[in-house]
This record gives sequence, structure tokens and C-alpha cells, in this order.
Amino acid sequence: MDARFFLGVATQGQEYEVRVKGTRRLAQGVVLLIVAAGAAMAVIGLSGLLSRERLEARAALARSKELLQQGRARQALAAVSGLREDAPWAAELLEIRGLAYSAVRETEAARRALERALDLDPNRAMAAKVLAAIAFSRSEDARGIEYLKRAARIDPGDFRPWYAIGEALLRLGQYDDAARAFEQSLKLKGSHEPSRIGLLRARLESRPPEESTELLRVLLERLPDDAQIQLLAARHARALGDSAAALRYAETAASLDPGLVEALVLRAQLHAAAGRSEDAFAAAQAAVDLQPTNLAALNLLAQLQAGRGDAEAARETFARHRAILERNERMHRLSQEIDEHPDDPKPRWELGRMAAEAGLRAFAIENFRAALALDPNCPEALEGLRSLAPVRGDAPPDSLEPPSPWIGAIR
Repeated sequence: MDARFFLGVATQGQEYEVRVKGTRRLAQGVVLLIVAAGAAMAVIGLSGLLSRERLEARAALARSKELLQQGRARQALAAVSGLREDAPWAAELLEIRGLAYSAVRETEAARRALERALDLDPNRAMAAKVLAAIAFSRSEDARGIEYLKRAARIDPGDFRPWYAIGEALLRLGQYDDAARAFEQSLKLKGSHEPSRIGLLRARLESRPPEESTELLRVLLERLPDDAQIQLLAARHARALGDSAAALRYAETAASLDPGLVEALVLRAQLHAAAGRSEDAFAAAQAAVDLQPTNLAALNLLAQLQAGRGDAEAARETFARHRAILERNERMHRLSQEIDEHPDDPKPRWELGRMAAEAGLRAFAIENFRAALALDPNCPEALEGLRSLAPVRGDAPPDSLEPPSPWIGAIR
């Protein structure tokens, strides 16, 4: 055969093979394009779903915050009940839930939510503030102060953590540190009069009275009708040795606020020092009637009763004074034990029991709850809560609503 025949056949075969291979590649390319297009559509669809979920979550979070500001904590919880906690908004969601639980006094649920919020986002200042309030309500003073310091680091322009630190340190008797905290608060907000009053209180306890004269003058000019400032002026005058001025200020404080026990006690002390025993007795008795656990009033009343020859009444009053003093010292030691051993439920339920005996119902409830958070089956804490439940029913612990005095200072 002619060699050209074979060459022609071979050439046609190659052309056919090329065409077949080209068709295959084209088909494969089309398939790949279809798969890619489907994947792209799936991604677009998923992205759309995620975008819609994100928008719905943002709206729910905003609505929940609005409800919280209106004081409708239960509705705020309901508004975010359907949101996932494994999403980008988890920290904000947990903080909102923690704030809402705190508002309805479900403090253990609040603590857990807020701690998780801080773990996810360490820059949530409000979570730290409310955790501080919860700690203080449970006698965890050291932990409360640490949370406040953390809040101050997160938001260095906010004066409120420093003010609350000052109040806590005042209560703990750490007057120099309290003064520094109030000074820091005033650096951030110079118009905050409660910080200025706190600074005066701290200085009067730890510094010579002359160092507080100018600060007192400013406060008396700005707030002449404030009973607390009049009381501080009385203490300042007494420290300077001006008993007449001290009595005038104390009388003014008592007239501005008849329920200000400290003013009555100081007035009684000043009358007693001046030899006016009947006036002193009347003021001391009035103070004890208003606050039966006031140690200074009880001590002075017992002395005046003894001076009047009423030995039996004096013995009874001294016994009350001694019992309250011993109880207060024991409660203080338990508070220290809680700071030293935060995971031990025993000092918490013991403190709760002592608070209940003292009539400090809200404080007792918080400590029983704190013990149950560490040991849900703690019999002493369960019995303590049952004993404090409303008479008409066996209300669950979360329905008992102790107030938190620190929330106002921190927020």
C-alpha cells in the first residue's frame, strides 16, 4: 500500500483522538463549572442565612437592652431566649442575661453568666461591676474590690468603680486607701459630691482634723441642707475641741434627718461630756429605739442607766451590747474566712445563720445561696433558706429577693 495511505489514516486517527480528548475536557470543564456554581450558590445561601441570623440577633439584643433599661428584666430574658451562645454575640448575650438575672435577684445564675461573659470578652466593664456587687453581697470583700479594679482598668475614664472601691474600703476600716480611691474618683469626675463626702469621711478617720477644714468648708457651702455633711461637721468640730459647734452641727443634722442615728449618738455623747445627763439619756434612748444594735448608743445608754442608779437596766443593756459585739466580731471573722477559702460552703452558711439571727434577712439569703452554689445539697443552707421563706408558702430560693446596696454605687 501507498505509504501516503497509512499516513492519511494515521493523521485522521490523531485528529479524531484530539477531538475526542477535547470533547472530554470540555465536558469535564462544564461539570466543574456546574459544581462550582452550585457550591457558590450554597455559600451565598448560607451566608444569607447567617446574615439574617446576625441581624435578628442584633435586633433581639437591642430589644433586650431596652427592656432592661425599663426595668423589665423577665421580658429582657425572654427577648434573647432563642439566641445561640456559640455565636459571635455570645459575650454580649451572656452579659445581658447576667444583668437581667441580677435584676430579679437570681444571683447565682447572674454570677455564672457574667463570669462566662468576661471569659469570652475580658473588656466587659459592666459584667465586672455587677460581679463586684454580687461579691460584696456575699461578704467576698477582697473579690469585690478586685472586680472593681478590673472594671477601672477596662474603662479608665469611669469614676464609678473608684467611688465604689472607696466605699468598700471605708466599710473595712482601710481609711488611707479609701481616701486615695475617692481622690481618683474625683480626678475623673470633679463634680461628684458623694466622692467628696467619702473623702472627707476617710480623712476625718485617719488624718488630723485641720487637713479636712477646707474640704468641709466647700461641702457646707455647696450642700448646707445635707444631714450627713452636718454630722461630719460636728465630728470635725469635736476633733478640734469645739464642743459647742459640734453640738450645733449635731442638732442641725438630727433636725434635717430625724432617723440619722449617728447624729443622735453624737448629741448624746456631747451632752454627757458636758454633764447634761438627762439630755444625754433622752438622746441615747432615742438612738437605741431607732437602731437597737447600735453599739455606741447601747454602751452610752448602759453607762447613763448605771449613773441614774438603775443597776438592773444597766446590766441588761451591757449584756445586749456584749452579745452584739461578739456576734459582729464572729461575723467579721467569717467574712475573712470566706475571702481566704472562697470554695468552702461552711463559713458562708454559718454567716447566713448568724445574719438571720440578727434580723439581716437579705444578707442571710445571699450567704445561704452562695453556700448552695458551692454545694447544692448543703443541708444547713437549704434549711436556712426554708426558714426565711415567706410564711404563706414554700417559695423557692430564687423568689426571695434581697437588695444589693452596691448596685447603685457601681452603676
